[in-house]
Amino acid sequence: MRKIWGSAFALAAAVGAGNNVWAQEEAGLESEMIVTVQKREQAVIDVPVAVSVLGADRLDLVNITKFDELAEFVPGLQIQEQSPNNPSIVIRGITSDSGSSVDETRVSIFQDGVSITKSRGSYVELFDMERIEIAKGPQPTLFGRGALIGGINLIQAKPDLSAAETSFNAAVGDSDYARFVGVVNAPIIEDVLGVRLAVTHREREGFVENLAAGQVSELNAVQLQAARLSVRFEPTSALSFDLILNTQDDSNTGTSFKTNRFAPQGGDTSPFSAAGLNTFGGFEGGRDLGLERTVRSATLLADWALSDTLTLSSITGVRSFESLEVFDPDGFDYPLLVSAEDAQGDQTSQEFRLNYDSEGPLSWFVGASWMQSNNSWRIPLATDERAALIAFGGLLTAPTPAPFEALNNTPTLTAIMQGFLPSSADPFAAVAVSKLKPAHMEVFQDGDFTESYDVFGEATFAVSDQLELTAGLRYATDKKESDYRAALSNGGSVVGSLIAALTLTDLATDAALAGDLTTAGALGAQAQGIVTALVTPGAPVPGFGVFAQPTNGIARASAEFEALTWRLAARYALSDDINLWASYARGSRPEVLDYETPDAPGGAVVFSEIDAEVVDSYEVGAKSRLLGGALDLEGSLYYYEYSDFQTEIVEGTRLRTINAGEMKAYGFEGAAAYDFSDALELFGTYAYSHARFQTGAYKDNQPRFSPDHTFSIGANWFVPVDMKGALRVTPSYTWKSKTFFDDNNDDPALQESLIPSLQDEAIDEFQDAYGLLNLGITYLDASDAWSVGLFAKNLLDEEYVIDAGNTGDGLGVPTFIRGAPRLVGVELAGRF
Repeated sequence: MRKIWGSAFALAAAVGAGNNVWAQEEAGLESEMIVTVQKREQAVIDVPVAVSVLGADRLDLVNITKFDELAEFVPGLQIQEQSPNNPSIVIRGITSDSGSSVDETRVSIFQDGVSITKSRGSYVELFDMERIEIAKGPQPTLFGRGALIGGINLIQAKPDLSAAETSFNAAVGDSDYARFVGVVNAPIIEDVLGVRLAVTHREREGFVENLAAGQVSELNAVQLQAARLSVRFEPTSALSFDLILNTQDDSNTGTSFKTNRFAPQGGDTSPFSAAGLNTFGGFEGGRDLGLERTVRSATLLADWALSDTLTLSSITGVRSFESLEVFDPDGFDYPLLVSAEDAQGDQTSQEFRLNYDSEGPLSWFVGASWMQSNNSWRIPLATDERAALIAFGGLLTAPTPAPFEALNNTPTLTAIMQGFLPSSADPFAAVAVSKLKPAHMEVFQDGDFTESYDVFGEATFAVSDQLELTAGLRYATDKKESDYRAALSNGGSVVGSLIAALTLTDLATDAALAGDLTTAGALGAQAQGIVTALVTPGAPVPGFGVFAQPTNGIARASAEFEALTWRLAARYALSDDINLWASYARGSRPEVLDYETPDAPGGAVVFSEIDAEVVDSYEVGAKSRLLGGALDLEGSLYYYEYSDFQTEIVEGTRLRTINAGEMKAYGFEGAAAYDFSDALELFGTYAYSHARFQTGAYKDNQPRFSPDHTFSIGANWFVPVDMKGALRVTPSYTWKSKTFFDDNNDDPALQESLIPSLQDEAIDEFQDAYGLLNLGITYLDASDAWSVGLFAKNLLDEEYVIDAGNTGDGLGVPTFIRGAPRLVGVELAGRF
């Protein structure tokens, strides 16, 4: 059998050869795999970059079928999936996950060289892949836009022009799990024209029961379909074209946001038991909790060998995505708040690159790229004003049924209202109560139009047979236009007006104590006017919102930004099998044109430029093949200094980007893969990441989704059954240390609830250290025509949470999302 090693952190897949499936030939090591991280074909061992590569066989070996599963065996990478609409991607302790259309990413994700980094459209299904390259550290000249701390390139399988083939992989399991991948490869004109069609379907029932009446019965259920059509055309040996069309549709039930402060009716507060989540009042046309998302793309790749030394490459991309996710952010069945994310984006990009390689001491590439994107992010919200009044009035303090009974109890609501009104208005409190709406609706939306131009280049010079130096530079300029608007969908809010009146009264008191009686009088008069409107029968409710104040139309601002980034690297070959390397790079996350929302209806929207986030990276590493090729061993040490680090804070129900100052990070990543015998291969990884804020309120805090320690271990063991086949047994275990889910590390002093009576004082929004055990047992037929096996993910059924805090944190009801429980199934694959 030919043994194909996966990446340096994990060995190996096996395919049949001859009549003896378990016999093994000379290993083809991961260190010898060809990658294009540096825009040219190189063996991994020769690349002075911390890069992990997962080939098709490696993905199959450890049963990686979802984007977040990549992180299980890649040191320095963490991926969290609330839903396909809301992923968090973390490289070396730094998270990229903002959904706002005005924000920029830190981790570049590319699909066949086309940037897909906007988070609501970047999370795509992994099927029929050629390989996946994960480069860690700033990669400004290699990955470009948004590669502040790394880049991921998804390289999809292209048509084979020489042979027809059909293959499939079908899996079923408990929890109504099902997955199918089918591939048809067909040469139309041998060695000239061919097509490849790949389709996939994946589904699983939800693993959190929903107790709320009239709502979806299961949360976290998955339903996904995706397809890809690829056409390859090689009219001459010097010219080739690849046209790639992708489509994906997701239809998932709601995410299991569950608060630990209030139990759902008929349940408890554990994140691992049933939840009670709801939507109400015809929200978004009566949509159920859940996600509907479509992603479409077309990519055209062209390569033209102008001569023996020069190659011109073109990458053209067109992408679009639409997603609407309805969720219950308060985490229990009280009708306090329901929300949604409606994100849309269109993108067109073009890149040209000229590569020079004479197989002499000098090689280089230069290029230019253009990208235009138009994105929007709409957030509708609804609240039952009776529930909001009860919460703001301090009655919602314990998991008892009393608040639910009070929703229709006019005397109780009137008593709470009297607590907000001046004593002179007490007799009219019932009038204000009568104006409370069971479904008050608001909406805010931001938009971003960006046009970017980049020029870049990199050169590598071999000083000697042992020493190679690389230098690269990228200049980028962005033209940005951001906008914001907010509206009340069905009129002003009684609760919002009460909050405004109380705020104005407090301001008036402060002004009076300061001796500014004129200002105090004006503010007091405004507060009195609001109260008068609320308690006057037939008078309209003032136009205040609870969570967002309406604007006068759309507010816009524009700006232009530019950045210069670079990379320097050196590789020194101690021998043919040992390479040492070092690099210094500067990465930049582009400036953000952010906004501050108005405090009162019709107030000004204030736009501000958030400085570019800049990181200087220093790194040394080694890659080796040892013991006659039986051992792959690599490791790297890195040190980062960040300035103008951008983070997000919760303001009410909105996330705002702010400048958190400086951050430093240092760490180590190591990976080993050892061919212990002809039948047994062992692999493992370890990563240590120490990232901490250096200044400001977050000083000494650990960044979110950033465990200090992670490791993975596994084995690939071949057990001969007879001369016709063998069993492949692949156990693996992954572990991570304590993880916080917010940059504030759940410090109560850094959090302020929109509802004062629900101020969160507990420090519990983290996940303690835990590990997951996976297992695969597969029978491989000697003819390589078919295989059948069993698989188990999270075999020990470990209970853990993947996120905590979320939107509910701004209301004083932080929510928790549980990780997937055990999944056991059977898988059948065939090729003909």
